Amino acid sequence: MLNPQALKEYWESLSLPEKKDSKVAAAAARAFSTTGNCTIVHHIVEQSLDSQWDSELAKLYAECAGSDPLRQIERAEAWLEGHPNDASLLLALGKLCVNAELWGKAQSYLEASLSVKSGYAAHLALGQLNEKLKQPELARNHYGKGLELAVRQLETATMVE
Repeated sequence: MLNPQALKEYWESLSLPEKKDSKVAAAAARAFSTTGNCTIVHHIVEQSLDSQWDSELAKLYAECAGSDPLRQIERAEAWLEGHPNDASLLLALGKLCVNAELWGKAQSYLEASLSVKSGYAAHLALGQLNEKLKQPELARNHYGKGLELAVRQLETATMVE
């Protein structure tokens, strides 16, 4: 189990260039997310993305539900101006909008993410959204497509090994 205080001390001991490195930031964001410290997760991701764009890190921005999803949405929409076709950012925005209960906006962002790059995470999120909207047939459709993509990805990964 992670010691939140030790993790925080270690993070604070890093230099600013180390903190802005997207791989270091992603590892730290995942670690802080497991401790439930979403404020630090958001700060880490924001600081790194403002310095250097990384799609995988953008995806992490929505993984830890914060207390102010509208502020996060505004921040992510500002990034969207410079990265309009980033499927990971669109997926994160969709998830943030779900957290804020902005159903129509969430659906638009999730569908936009799929139009850029088909992925199981976006299908899963759309399936969950459609469940909330009492649309079980659409939910099942997205779950099926997501499962199909996930299995295909696993098969491809197994062939590579």
